[in-house]
Amino acid sequence: MAFRSVLTFQVKEGQSAAFEAAYNEGLFLVRAADVPGFLRADFMKNSGDPHRYIATADWENADAFQEWQVRIPKVVPQDILMRLFEVLEDPKGGELYEILDTVPTA
Repeated sequence: MAFRSVLTFQVKEGQSAAFEAAYNEGLFLVRAADVPGFLRADFMKNSGDPHRYIATADWENADAFQEWQVRIPKVVPQDILMRLFEVLEDPKGGELYEILDTVPTA
């Protein structure tokens, strides 16, 4: 059984470029890939709201996601985390969902 983590970001008005820069400098997706049990990840921007983003990652199991949560403050430089929090409206943690069904590509 696989899991998907979902993290939404609402960025303060006029701070999208700063958010994207800090997120990319943090190498979140690359660092997540170092966790055993990581499968894939995406970082996306809402096409109708330039201040809303989402990051998703697929994990082999819930423990892999929990390991990533523990690693974040250890592997992402503190100054980058602070830059992210400064430009976010109401920062929140991610949620983990069990993947029940998938339709593969043909």
